[in-house]
Amino acid sequence: MYNLLMVYREGTWDEDEFILELPRYLEHTVPLLAERFATLTADTITALKGLPTLFAYEDRGRDVGPSSQVGRIEDIQVRYGGVRITWSIDARIGPIPATRLKEMFGQLDISERNWEHTRTHWAVKDVDLIDVLVRNGILQDEPSPPPKVFVSYSWDSPEHLEWVRRLVIDLRANGVDAISDRTHLRFGQDLPHFMEQAAECDRVIVVCTENYMNRANQRLGGVGYEHLVTAAQLAGDPLSMRFIPVIKDQRDAGNTPVNLRGRMFVDLSDGPGYNNNFQALVRDLHNAVPPVPPLGRRPQF
Repeated sequence: MYNLLMVYREGTWDEDEFILELPRYLEHTVPLLAERFATLTADTITALKGLPTLFAYEDRGRDVGPSSQVGRIEDIQVRYGGVRITWSIDARIGPIPATRLKEMFGQLDISERNWEHTRTHWAVKDVDLIDVLVRNGILQDEPSPPPKVFVSYSWDSPEHLEWVRRLVIDLRANGVDAISDRTHLRFGQDLPHFMEQAAECDRVIVVCTENYMNRANQRLGGVGYEHLVTAAQLAGDPLSMRFIPVIKDQRDAGNTPVNLRGRMFVDLSDGPGYNNNFQALVRDLHNAVPPVPPLGRRPQF
């Protein structure tokens, strides 16, 4: 089974929450499932949250419809006249173009004959969503090994250490094999050898703060040692994308080490853009970025 959440307004699934009118819950759902999920008890909510979810847009004849995404519902709250939901997107599954989704309507039990594809609603479908995506080449049957990512940072404060620890946990929850000394270093391990693991990782996230920048530029402590490794690799490949500057406060936008200045960074500061920026980072780490649009023919002038 899977949840189908379909809306008209473009950009809805890039936001943090959505409220669906209660009468639209379980529209276009077969009676057996509608009866099973009709009452939003704690058990029902848990069951719905456990299902994969297709976050889709209505097909209203737009020239280029918005792409759909796959993820899970994180929270469900019943309110007066509506149901509020929050969600997370599975960054391992790229956006599904509207044209591709339309090709799969039949397999996904989305009824064009009943105009389901033009109606904002929430349905529960007795279809294996993941299997359909695999059979249509949207998702690989045997997923590639998870990207291995080293998180480099400075010990600025207890709050900063906790933020980094949460970042590692959230990355790992999204299929990224993120490692840091806060989560992986054990008593008795050789510290320089542990830091050299950055060279074996696919990518390196550098959490930039003023303290990190100063210690890196002055070659101080563990940060300085990691910076030497970074500098050596960038010297051999100056166009490398392995090193990703990340900031957790917009005031740190200029606090990047010398050899990382000018590189595009990820803004993970608190605010309405955090979720989108974090998901964009995860998609990039999984190499699931949207393809470059095809180049058309030169127009006739």
